[in-house]
Amino acid sequence: MQKDDFFLVLDFGGSSVKGAVMSRDAQIHDRFSLPSKAASYEQWLDTLAPKFGELAERFALKGIAISTCGAVNVDSGVIEGASALPYIHDIDVRSLYQARFDLPVELENDGCCAALAEDWLGAGQDDDEFCLLVLGSGIGGAIVRDGEVIKVRICMPVSLATASFVLKMASLLLIQMLRQLARLSKTLRRRRTKKSKNLMVFKSFRSTSRVTVMWYLWLSIGIAILPPFSLMFSTLWIPNTFFSEGG
Repeated sequence: MQKDDFFLVLDFGGSSVKGAVMSRDAQIHDRFSLPSKAASYEQWLDTLAPKFGELAERFALKGIAISTCGAVNVDSGVIEGASALPYIHDIDVRSLYQARFDLPVELENDGCCAALAEDWLGAGQDDDEFCLLVLGSGIGGAIVRDGEVIKVRICMPVSLATASFVLKMASLLLIQMLRQLARLSKTLRRRRTKKSKNLMVFKSFRSTSRVTVMWYLWLSIGIAILPPFSLMFSTLWIPNTFFSEGG
């Protein structure tokens, strides 16, 4: 194959970095995995360097593509926000790779990468618009429309999307709370049973009451806290990726 047919691809997760050598037609020619935990990005690159040297002897690598957790600024090469890997943030990641391995480097949020891959060769290739969720060490995702990830900086769409999410979560919590109240009602009726069973009924009542209080608490937190976060994040350049914190 020609030199421009091979790329080193890295997928950063909260516990490990999955790597591969891929060709332009998305064929995988080698796979590997390295731990993602490190004290600094330079230390992690020291971990990668021996594997890179091995692969560079076998493949004429054209560039490096990185799928990573965090809010990725694809223009500056800086990973903003927060994630399970503190060392990756607020530094010029692209320049670190280019200085170490002398190859072109591109990086994007892992949720966006997954969505674009599904649009290219996966379940979304026949759809003009779809949403994808990524469940890993964190929760991420993206919305793709006409082959591109939607990225916005206006208040209304992000606020409405997050408000919808809050309402759905509140509805689920309310359903669970009602189920617990039904169980509590059933337990109260059981208190009319024989005297010998009173102790068992009391223990069941106490346990059910705790669960009910817990659901009340979660419902209150969801309604009180999540909408302000919606307004705060809606003023930032972020992908539609649940704050782009996947992983």
